Amino acid sequence: MTSEIQYGELSVNPRTKEAFACGEPLYLSAKEFELLEYLLLNREQVLSKEQLLSQVRGCHAEVGISSIEVYIHYLRKKLAPSGCQRYIRNVRGVGFMFRMNGLE
Repeated sequence: MTSEIQYGELSVNPRTKEAFACGEPLYLSAKEFELLEYLLLNREQVLSKEQLLSQVRGCHAEVGISSIEVYIHYLRKKLAPSGCQRYIRNVRGVGFMFRMNGLE
């Protein structure tokens, strides 16, 4: 099993918990990394907020659905310098999709 997941300008290494955009390191919290990894593993699929929440909840029961939007916001902000924030697409009323093409 390959340890690195790549998609477009992004790569994550689940083993080392490192993430890169355009070859530059991304400094992500543990929850942001989990979310990015899950989005990459399920790229081009619509994911509900509940599905995403199950990935970042961990042992913190107080994390709610609205927290997913906050984590997505943080993740987009950290991806912005590379232009990769546009890969995260809102799917109104459902959740989010991670997709490179068909964005404009």
